[in-house]
Amino acid sequence: MLDSMGVPSSPTPTASFDPYPPVTASDHPSFIGMEDQEQSHAAIVSLSPADPAQRSTAYLVAVGQSYQLPSFSLPKFWGEVEAFPAFWSVFSVAVHNNITLPAPVKLLYLKTCLRGKALDLITSYPIAASYPHAVRAILAVYGCPDVLRSRLLEKLAQMPASTESIPAQFTTLSALRGLWSQLQHLNEDSGSISTLNIIQSKFSPRTRQKVDELKKAITYTLTVEVLLDVVEIALEQQSLRSTEGA
Repeated sequence: MLDSMGVPSSPTPTASFDPYPPVTASDHPSFIGMEDQEQSHAAIVSLSPADPAQRSTAYLVAVGQSYQLPSFSLPKFWGEVEAFPAFWSVFSVAVHNNITLPAPVKLLYLKTCLRGKALDLITSYPIAASYPHAVRAILAVYGCPDVLRSRLLEKLAQMPASTESIPAQFTTLSALRGLWSQLQHLNEDSGSISTLNIIQSKFSPRTRQKVDELKKAITYTLTVEVLLDVVEIALEQQSLRSTEGA
């Protein structure tokens, strides 16, 4: 809700995210002898470790079972710390928390999704009984909140300032909202003066001046969420005046 000056009367609430639909699986077990199992596992191990997708298919054929994941494609993760939360949230729903999948199959799916240095981290893990160890290794490197927070704040500081163009500033605003959304999940201080100053510095002098004018009407604590809303208002007002003057 906006007041008479166009300033938000209260901080914008964080929208709740509806995760992916329940995972379903089709399980068709077949009974095979120990000798056949040993031969099948030997065939899997003989496949190239660099081709986890082939090994995944071979394992499912070997154990005589078929599994079906949701229709969307699993994301790939290349080892960028700031991209890990988005990757893991999808992988957890589709694979990690899928009780119909045995651990060896989960490991094969994980290896299929990883790329580069992230895959190198767990390439040497054998198929049998290694999934929990592989997950711990991945989370230890990429799931540390302090490391992720530091990387995101560094990315925020290094983000180039926008040009004078209103569309370009809207693009910058969108990028800042996305970055701050990740920091929010890490409980970053939304009232940090340094963070507020860094965010405002990403816009043109004219926009910063308009933001300072709008902030004078705010009677509650200024937070990053409020600042981003104020910046949006300032940009919309400039865009409207530009259209009227055309």
